[in-house]
Amino acid sequence: MANLYGQTHHLIRLVEDLRMLTQAEAHKLPLEIDMICLADLWEELVANFSLLAEEKEIRFQVAEMTGLPLIPADPSRLRQVFSNLLANAIRHTPEGGEISVFYTIEEARIALIIRDNGEGIAPDQLPFLFDRFYRVDMSRSRHTGGSGLGLAIVKALVETHQGTITAESAGYDQGSTFIVRLPI
Repeated sequence: MANLYGQTHHLIRLVEDLRMLTQAEAHKLPLEIDMICLADLWEELVANFSLLAEEKEIRFQVAEMTGLPLIPADPSRLRQVFSNLLANAIRHTPEGGEISVFYTIEEARIALIIRDNGEGIAPDQLPFLFDRFYRVDMSRSRHTGGSGLGLAIVKALVETHQGTITAESAGYDQGSTFIVRLPI
């Protein structure tokens, strides 16, 4: 019975993720735009993810974000974006590794950077990273690696906010960097 419940829950979540992704890609996802304080959002994210990082003995450093300008965004959708990126960073960073979060201001945009020294990504895989159902490690099942929709959803949500997301990695065992650029 528990297995049936788990499978049903997985299918419901998959359908909901696909529906949201389709709406976001069609620019029809309803957003509740407000002027939000990124420092407050990151304070919440740090509180939520510090324990997970600590359990894996990962050094989790987040730059001081007070003084950042307010940005127009849907706070729950941005929380979803950064939660997914942080969860991935923790999942792919080995015990004793490091994750750092910092930002730069680029003209009328803020670039939020999440960098880890984890598994890394082969350069030939980077162009496909944000595709639906794509997994860098094809051996991972949905039980260990999700549905393959997380980064596609992240990209669609960032673009819905008139932003961009990029990923960089020098290759396997070289870590990964994800950069989300949002308008100020």
